[in-house]
Amino acid sequence: GASLPPPLPPAHANVGAAVAGAGATAAAVTGGEREAHWSGKCGVCDHSAQTGSLRNFCTRCGASESGDMWHPQAPGGAPLLGRPRPDALRTVSTNASTTPQTGLLGSTGGAYSEVTAFPSAAASPVASPDAAAPPVPRQWEATASATTWDGDLVTQLTSRVGSVRLAAMEALGKLPPAELEVHLQTLVATLEDQEWQVRAAAAAALGSLRAAASQGVAAALARCSEDRHARLREACARAMGRLGVSEAAPRLGELLEDAEQDVRREASKALGLLGPSPAAAPAAQRLAHSSAEVRAAAQRALLDAKRRVEEIGEEAAPGFSAAALAATLQTLRAHTEPLLTHAEPDARRAAAEVLQRFGATQDDRDLAVRCAVAVLHDASEEVRLGALNELAALGADMRGGGLGEAAATALAGCLADDAPEVRRAAVRAIAQAAPAGAAPVVAELLPHSMLHVRRAAVAALVAMEGEAKDSHIVQIHLALLKDSSPQARCGAVESIAALGAEGRLSPEEVAAVAGLRIDPHWAVRRAAAEALRHFGPEAVRRHAAEVDQLLLDSDWR
Repeated sequence: GASLPPPLPPAHANVGAAVAGAGATAAAVTGGEREAHWSGKCGVCDHSAQTGSLRNFCTRCGASESGDMWHPQAPGGAPLLGRPRPDALRTVSTNASTTPQTGLLGSTGGAYSEVTAFPSAAASPVASPDAAAPPVPRQWEATASATTWDGDLVTQLTSRVGSVRLAAMEALGKLPPAELEVHLQTLVATLEDQEWQVRAAAAAALGSLRAAASQGVAAALARCSEDRHARLREACARAMGRLGVSEAAPRLGELLEDAEQDVRREASKALGLLGPSPAAAPAAQRLAHSSAEVRAAAQRALLDAKRRVEEIGEEAAPGFSAAALAATLQTLRAHTEPLLTHAEPDARRAAAEVLQRFGATQDDRDLAVRCAVAVLHDASEEVRLGALNELAALGADMRGGGLGEAAATALAGCLADDAPEVRRAAVRAIAQAAPAGAAPVVAELLPHSMLHVRRAAVAALVAMEGEAKDSHIVQIHLALLKDSSPQARCGAVESIAALGAEGRLSPEEVAAVAGLRIDPHWAVRRAAAEALRHFGPEAVRRHAAEVDQLLLDSDWR
């Protein structure tokens, strides 16, 4: 193929500086767009292009086509992606000299230069190998000035080449907010661009404009955040958070459920920036989500909202900080506490963790008890153990029934836990806390079919003091009659015999002792015979058949 024309000499590198200032690698135009716009012309300057053996190139500006992208020539031959047509460029000259220049690039003078032609191969000067290369003008750096060429950048946003629009949008985004505000409506309109990269750049620019918060920009960003590209949704979430518009909270709450982690993280940060009032409802609602990632994002949003109030309070008066923090806790608690009784254990755990990390449980013992009770049936054994230890400590401080019936019922349920450590911790918690109403609930577990549950219930009742233990002493010993240990059964029979002598047994309880006549261990059968003797003549006559069977026992004792 024919050789490409040489690159522009460094001395004239100010050509195309406006877009080169963006300094970004632009996205390629799709194949369909290339076919739609290709008619044998250059994609940069519309000059008739030549077709080589490997690629298409332009004999006027030196641009070359690779894949679906036209690459203009920068100083030194390096490609500059997404440069617009030369006749649309106006740049700022940083040369100290104001002498008009004529020659290859036409006539230029003063602080402005307008490109009219590109050099040909024959006209390009050849520098001596020993000569020092002239410095590259600053126009190629990523700088922008609204007073000189931002209007041209706005014009380039209507280019048919997506890379040109992206470079122009990125250059506009680097303008100071005061200069960028005049282009607010242009930025909003760019959210409808056909290229998602351009829309993302527009969203990032809008996020830096406080004036956009009062002109309905949040609604446009919310619509744009429904795009299928995750990077665009992430940029929109970040922009909505920076604008601080409460109307964006519902959409940010929906983005907490996004499939992409980066989007969820930005939505969480954005909700935190909005503050507790708008963020509490959508974030607390996601605490009950089935996905652990979504619940974690919702937790971060709530904690960030509280932290935001603390930061604002530190910058204001001390009184404002305390009052604002108190109001924040009330707002967040109002939306989080109802989840402590949610049907799903994961939702209860998420709500309890948020309230504990708020610090709301430090001064409110009742809330601390409710948070601990909420996770007693969590799937994690470590979480259950931690909750039991917390209840034991709280009960020791509020001894005398301060935990309440709900806590007593929950503690009794832990006696039937599958994990031995949890059962032992439940016994210790009941012994230390002595919650009111716990004894009847625990006593209901004495006839349980599982041996370890009966033992845990017996241990819990024995650990109680006073009337709670004495009122269930008979049931305790009757439960031990079914224990697998002969020693436990013998001890239970002997204790029941002493109670029977005092007339404290019902006929059914006496019958339970007489039923041990067929116990496999001789010591238990002997203890049952001794107990029947202590029950008196009436009990012996009522259970004469059992006594006769004991008289025929093979063991002489």
